[in-house]
Amino acid sequence: MSTATTAGAKAIHTSESNIKDNMSLLKDDKAIKAASKATKVPEGQLKALIDSSEVNAALKSDKSLEFDISTFVWLNVGACLLILGMGSISFFASTLFNRSNQAMVLGAGLPFAFFLISMVIQQSDSLENLKYFSLTTLYKTDEILSNGDFGIPLLILGGIAAVLYGMSAGIFYKKDLPL
Repeated sequence: MSTATTAGAKAIHTSESNIKDNMSLLKDDKAIKAASKATKVPEGQLKALIDSSEVNAALKSDKSLEFDISTFVWLNVGACLLILGMGSISFFASTLFNRSNQAMVLGAGLPFAFFLISMVIQQSDSLENLKYFSLTTLYKTDEILSNGDFGIPLLILGGIAAVLYGMSAGIFYKKDLPL
């Protein structure tokens, strides 16, 4: 493989260390032809060897990373609470209003507005105060990944979901349904 690396580096005018760092450079048409000529190995077989070496390098770097189960669990708990919170808004709107167009405006419009607000916040630092008007900012993935303070926002999300589902159940129980 070192002969192929040397020939490929000369063909594309780069250093061998550059190719060793990024083996996909060796797949360049000029580089693969030069490497095939120098090693007398067919181009297809060389591409397969390059792919294999890239996979092996990725696997070696992967083994050094540890999988943090608690972070994974908290990320999923947070995502679940965010979905429950958004769903509780929609469910509350559907039990509160008798007309579907009113329920859709609040039940679908408000969660959609929350997602739009979070996208706008990410685009501009000057609109940072909008984070107080969106539930999506309570799901703090950065805090979870860095083992920061994420418990209270998740409790708030869970509390919002519980209160709205509870209020929905109360409203639905008292409703006189025309059947």
